[in-house]
Amino acid sequence: MTPSERNFHLLMAGLVFVSTVLDDAVRDALSFWKPPPVSLVTLTLGLVWVGLHAARRSAEAQERLRDVEGRLDAAERRAAALEEEVRARRRPGVGP
Repeated sequence: MTPSERNFHLLMAGLVFVSTVLDDAVRDALSFWKPPPVSLVTLTLGLVWVGLHAARRSAEAQERLRDVEGRLDAAERRAAALEEEVRARRRPGVGP
């Protein structure tokens, strides 16, 4: 977990805690409510947590890939320009 992800994980952990408390409150308020062994709300939040985290990581990876591709393109253009400069210097009667 990177420092930039800390707030996201704290928020999701808080939501899981709230879902657990809410599940107990509903059980007390509604006598017919019998929650499953794993709360559906908790399970859903957990799956959302994992999904959002994976989507965020994927977006960050795509952004890094675009950045690296841009750098590679710039380096290729510089290399081509330098090669052309070397060829121009080697040509007889051309150049400074």
